[in-house]
Amino acid sequence: MTDNQGIKRTVGKVNNSLYFTIPADIVERLRLSKGERLAVSLEDGAIVARPEREATSDDDLRQIDQVIDRYMDAMKYLEDK
Repeated sequence: MTDNQGIKRTVGKVNNSLYFTIPADIVERLRLSKGERLAVSLEDGAIVARPEREATSDDDLRQIDQVIDRYMDAMKYLEDK
C-alpha cells in the first residue's frame, strides 16, 4: 500500500477548518463510509485517526456463538475435505 513515507496528501481549508482526503485503498481496508466518525489524536508528532465503532454487544456475541454451534459439524466436515 505505502512505503515508510506514506501517501502524500495536501492540506486544504474550508472556513476555519483544515482537512485532507483519505486515500481510497485505506478507506477500503478500514471499511470506512461517509458520515462515519473518527477519533483523531496526536501521537509522537503524527496525526492518528481511528474509526469510532461500537464494541460488539454481549447479545451479538451470543448470536455469533449460536451460529458457530449450529454449523460446527458442517465446518469440521468441510475442513477434512
